[in-house]
Amino acid sequence: MFNNSRLLKLFSLSIIFVIAVLQAQFQYKLANDILLQLDVTPKEITETIGIVQWMFSMLAYCGVWILIFVLFYCASILLDGDGSIPQFLVYIGFGFIPSLLVRSYNLLYLLPVIVRDVLREANDPSLIGKVMQQNRTIQSVSTINLATDALVCVWSIFCVAKAYKLSYLNSVYAVIIPLGCLYLLRVVFQSL
Repeated sequence: MFNNSRLLKLFSLSIIFVIAVLQAQFQYKLANDILLQLDVTPKEITETIGIVQWMFSMLAYCGVWILIFVLFYCASILLDGDGSIPQFLVYIGFGFIPSLLVRSYNLLYLLPVIVRDVLREANDPSLIGKVMQQNRTIQSVSTINLATDALVCVWSIFCVAKAYKLSYLNSVYAVIIPLGCLYLLRVVFQSL
């Protein structure tokens, strides 16, 4: 289906990297714009915290995807798959195109709406967290991001089947089991 070339691998990795940048920029701008408008901390401290948060967000997003790639590979090996991570990368990048579009829309169009709404409703800095949790636009952003991530999971099943030469049933197992384990770990760590 796809030519296994360096250009396609680079394209796939670039899409994932751009999504990580967009996600980090969204979080950075959200926190920075609100904190700077409320004048909670000095500008230099707010910007420094924002840059550290941006870098951590980038590393976390990329790190999670590297972990997922490796887990898919290990699961495919356990299911007698034959292939490699670079082959998987050729296929997976195209599945991230909806996420790329959605995260671009979130950053360019929804972020200003969220900042405006939060600043209007939370004139006291201690109310920011509560207002953000109840903000309908933030809730819709989370729901839309979750939906596009679900599309990526479905696409991942196809990618695992093609890249690792597995049946579609085994590729479902190779995707669902690692993602289920990661979800359980996330729930456990959030409850601590």
